[in-house]
Amino acid sequence: MRRPDHLSQAGRWTSEHIHEGSDQDTRRVFWVGMALAVMAGISGVITMIIMNIMGQPVYNSRPPAPLQLPEPHLEAYPYADIAAQHLQQQLLLDGYSWIDRKHGIVHIPIGLAMDKLARTPMGLVSRGKEKGHDLDPTR
Repeated sequence: MRRPDHLSQAGRWTSEHIHEGSDQDTRRVFWVGMALAVMAGISGVITMIIMNIMGQPVYNSRPPAPLQLPEPHLEAYPYADIAAQHLQQQLLLDGYSWIDRKHGIVHIPIGLAMDKLARTPMGLVSRGKEKGHDLDPTR
């Protein structure tokens, strides 16, 4: 197996390879930095020219007009409104009402509907007595 030249026989760095042989060329670093700065400046100028050609000036002497946002539609009494909505929902869940009088379809309380659904065979609800099931809630 071949040993790297910069290591001694014991596998340690030799004294001649602890530091770099030469310093960094500062002129080259300076000119690379200057080239990057010039390229950034040229890119900025090209961007401004393109923006002006497209009709969107980069610099505008007048500030934009402030936006007129609509006022928020706040509720005057939100807790009362929520309570009224909950009452309306509770009446819908627990009350009786007609859905279609002509066809005899009624709305019954949810608890009663669940009980009737649990007592019917296979959970199917029939409409009327023609299938042998009565809609009488006492049954």
